[in-house]
Amino acid sequence: MSRIRPRSGGSDFIACIPRQIRAEDNPRHAHLADFPANLVYSHIDPPRTADAMPSVSGSVYVPDVSSYREDDETRELRYLPREESPYSVRVVYEKATGWWAVFKLRGTAIVATSRGADFRSAMTHATLVGIAEDEPITDDDGVS
Repeated sequence: MSRIRPRSGGSDFIACIPRQIRAEDNPRHAHLADFPANLVYSHIDPPRTADAMPSVSGSVYVPDVSSYREDDETRELRYLPREESPYSVRVVYEKATGWWAVFKLRGTAIVATSRGADFRSAMTHATLVGIAEDEPITDDDGVS
């Protein structure tokens, strides 16, 4: 279920499958192992002139390490864009089933959800929703 109104002028999206955090990459944050290292939502913008190529815009979300929660049933981590924005993403791992759930929010309203029986399928479906009209774009250098 997606309630995101895509950016105007284009309608194609690219699924961006993130790499998973590995405990050995940062022992201080080993508890974040298996979560996405980041999340990227994208949008293909049409060419601006007849001889130009389409361009790709992206919105990058990074882990909010302080938001990590774990109980007997789930592990959860929130992701925030690099700049001030009402958007955030909540990623939940269900221990008993191995399923992943991803919730894209604008404030407290859920604008898109996805689930998958494994990491790859959950992240594919999560990032296919693309970028909303009012969602911040991260420039080519990874800087917002």
